[in-house]
Amino acid sequence: MRMDIQPYQSVGAIPFGIKRSESRKHFSTSPKTYAMPEGRLPNDNYEAAGVSVIFDKYNCLGAIELTTPAEAIFQGKDLLQLPWSKAKNWLSQLDAAIEEKEDGLVSFKYGITIFAPEKATKPNQLPTSVTVFKKNYFYVKDGIPDPQDVHSFHLYVAFVEGITAQSKTFENLEEAVKGIFSNIREFGILMMNGIPLRFSYKHDLPFLLKDWVEMIHKIQINESGTHELKLDCPAFQTGWSIKWDEKFIQIKTHWKTVEGG
Repeated sequence: MRMDIQPYQSVGAIPFGIKRSESRKHFSTSPKTYAMPEGRLPNDNYEAAGVSVIFDKYNCLGAIELTTPAEAIFQGKDLLQLPWSKAKNWLSQLDAAIEEKEDGLVSFKYGITIFAPEKATKPNQLPTSVTVFKKNYFYVKDGIPDPQDVHSFHLYVAFVEGITAQSKTFENLEEAVKGIFSNIREFGILMMNGIPLRFSYKHDLPFLLKDWVEMIHKIQINESGTHELKLDCPAFQTGWSIKWDEKFIQIKTHWKTVEGG
């Protein structure tokens, strides 16, 4: 299947940004779908054609990965048939800011990544795959999706009642939170990799708020760093190892208990 690459516009006849249902109209067969990590929506895989269609969190087309027998045609050349060393040299002439990775390269000028995992020992290796992406989808050198499009951590504010001023004073923030919210009606939801965890504003938030605020403040005032966080409330007990830079926050978690099992 010939797929002509128009940077940040389309791959073949398929434009970026269309809905999943629209993208499927460009193929004569039904795709296979597979669950994806990190809270991503499933890809549509057309294995016989060598095409995998990748969607953002709005179920819109964000990137297309091409493998043989597909033809990844860019400026008249099939990138899947160019040995790694030639592909790198040629693209470097077109994009002086090309970024080489351990297993390939990425050009943000043209929205193209080339995956060649054995390039260090086999410079004449043909690329394993070529991925073409929409603007700002893969916007860091290691090819991780833009967290504005795909991310695995959400904090939802659910129902909150109106708060009436009562001219009360409290010894600390935790006691103030306990005094503000109702017993059973008000709660939030922490979504981790697609798994929702409900927590009560009155009974859980007092144990979480100070640590969360300190974590957020630390991330805001430092462009990069690490932080260890232990959260212990009636709803759950968990430890977080947090690492961030100017573009990403990565959270590795260990869960000890979760209310309800």
